[in-house]
Amino acid sequence: MKFGGTIDKFNWQAGIKSFRFKDSGSNGYITQSSNGNTTTIRSTDLDRSGRIYDLWLPSAGVSYTFNENIETYISYGKNFIRPYAYMPLTSLYNRLRPEFQRAGIALDDLFQGYDIEKSDSIELGLRFLSDYIEVNPTVFFSKHKNLLTTVADPRINYPSTESPVNYYQNIGKATSFGFEVGTNLFISDWLTAFINPTFNHFNYDGDMTYQGETMPTDGKQIIDVPKWTLTSGLTLAYKGFEFTPIMRYVGKRYGDVEHKEKISSHTVMDLKFSYIKEKNKLCDELKISLEFDNIFNNKYISTIEAMDSNVLGTTYYVGAPFTVKGSISLLF
Repeated sequence: MKFGGTIDKFNWQAGIKSFRFKDSGSNGYITQSSNGNTTTIRSTDLDRSGRIYDLWLPSAGVSYTFNENIETYISYGKNFIRPYAYMPLTSLYNRLRPEFQRAGIALDDLFQGYDIEKSDSIELGLRFLSDYIEVNPTVFFSKHKNLLTTVADPRINYPSTESPVNYYQNIGKATSFGFEVGTNLFISDWLTAFINPTFNHFNYDGDMTYQGETMPTDGKQIIDVPKWTLTSGLTLAYKGFEFTPIMRYVGKRYGDVEHKEKISSHTVMDLKFSYIKEKNKLCDELKISLEFDNIFNNKYISTIEAMDSNVLGTTYYVGAPFTVKGSISLLF
């Protein structure tokens, strides 16, 4: 439900959503084979109890239009991410089931540590547009709780290393604040420059403790979130042709909550070509595009996954190498 209106130069809106999610329970079984016959055996330690999640999500915002070129706004919203990453937890338990059973831990005990991630966010922004420049600076602040975070459980050790088992739990808290500035410079009718820097100070709040094991996370940037990112480039347009070189920069990141695994920054260059022909014999609009991604074939880490169902510790995914993509689209 949402309400909105206009009072002179003020525009406002406020709303609320209700979210209800039923996570079904399940019964656990294992299979045994003997003399070519397969038998299903009930295994209560593999049961998972059902849960119901209820959440109210309010939002509100107001903007003020000074004139046709300048507008400012402030907005608030509550957001969520429902529980996810079920398979890594289930796979880990199945792989180390004897160790968990000896410690008296059932699969459902691990899932009791799952919850809805919640965040409260505030944005303050400005929109400025003229014949020569468009600028959209935004300042943001948010509080996060129940972040899905890798924890170490000292009750269980990996058989091969005798180190504590790692798995996901929704116990993380963090604060994020920063800014982003979307900027377009209209240099001429055929040339536009753009630069979009973002700064995100996204740190854990306090040290995280789980089953007596404490990790020194207070004030550390959360996993796989760089403080600085930047996208910039040029667009050259002439009689339906467009040529756009783009630079993408991602600052340093970390692959673990204690910042023992540092991932260096990287820069990637892309090129995009396109041609648009309107009102031709075939269709209303014909568009042909060709993209060259990572043209210098730089080697970099793209995504960091803080836990994997088959690999201990952190998984790093290799960034895409030099890639060429083409497309043709017709609009009728």
